[in-house]
Amino acid sequence: MGEHKRYIFPMAALGLVTALNVLAASTSLRMHLTLNRSSQGNTTPQDIMQLPIHVHPAALTVETTDHYGLDAEAEWSSLMPSGHGFGFVRFDPHSRPWEPSVYHQLHCLSTLRQFFVHGAANMSQWHMDHCLNHLRQAILCNADTTLEPSYIYRLSDNTSTSAASGIGVVHTCADWTQVRSFVEENQIQYTGVPLILS
Repeated sequence: MGEHKRYIFPMAALGLVTALNVLAASTSLRMHLTLNRSSQGNTTPQDIMQLPIHVHPAALTVETTDHYGLDAEAEWSSLMPSGHGFGFVRFDPHSRPWEPSVYHQLHCLSTLRQFFVHGAANMSQWHMDHCLNHLRQAILCNADTTLEPSYIYRLSDNTSTSAASGIGVVHTCADWTQVRSFVEENQIQYTGVPLILS
């Protein structure tokens, strides 16, 4: 039990920062795009860079929770849309699948969580490095400027430092439930279309 307690604060901080990043990342999903239907299955990133929906704002008050702990595999899995596990969407039956960044980021956060649970022996070093780098860049890209009050935190060596917990702070986010609904409806529309096209 003591071994896991050592990781609670870093994991909580990483989880909080990533959750805020995921919510901030969703705000960029506001743009309506016209899909290039003439691409005949050769849809490129230039054709579509965002989900073609207007995502409404939502508020999130950061709070502590007994959920989404290190060993809560089912709870972490529940964050992903049902259907094709990573939240992939399609815009025609012949195009490649696309993954909204919010689900890539959640996958990466869960991958780091699994590292803390299972250790490095079961993890690909490339995948771990990729996920850490992906989350770092996503957090920087979305630069959440919500202000969090600081407090004085006494360290084990009896010195003090300032820290911010973020608890109780309200963030303006994109409505992640709306994004999930779009993804799940899209996946139903393309039921039976394999993720990998031959």
